Amino acid sequence: VQFPAGHVIQVVSQNFTGTASRSSATYIDTFLTKSITSHATNSRFLVMVNSITGGNDASPRIQLRRTIGSNTTDIDNSGVTMSSDARLSNVRHGTNLHLSYVDEPSVASGTSINYLIRLRGSDTATVYLGQTGFTEHGSINVLSSMTIMEIAA
Repeated sequence: VQFPAGHVIQVVSQNFTGTASRSSATYIDTFLTKSITSHATNSRFLVMVNSITGGNDASPRIQLRRTIGSNTTDIDNSGVTMSSDARLSNVRHGTNLHLSYVDEPSVASGTSINYLIRLRGSDTATVYLGQTGFTEHGSINVLSSMTIMEIAA
């Protein structure tokens, strides 16, 4: 079947109740990960992520990573996407995270692609994904989601 350009070929989606935290300026893999197997050659993939980030006097940074076979690529060239900034004294916060990215990996039909969200802080202060920084008063967690749409080229 030949799909017209811009046609949504398939949608995969998953909800997550997990949380992740990090007290370092190096990335960790998180619970937000989803795979899709292409139905057409050279499709585009719209990756949408919804969650919350937070910190205790800290600035969470997130990164979208794509893996195809043994080839792993960090989507953003700089390696850093700041989702919120709070480096003032005694600031605890939570900020909605909405990420939308159109990826064009140029793959053949039948190729499995995995997308993953990674998390790090700007220093050693604790940052969170899937919950706010208000941990002293009990965690405020959210339902996170990742949706991937394959779009005909």
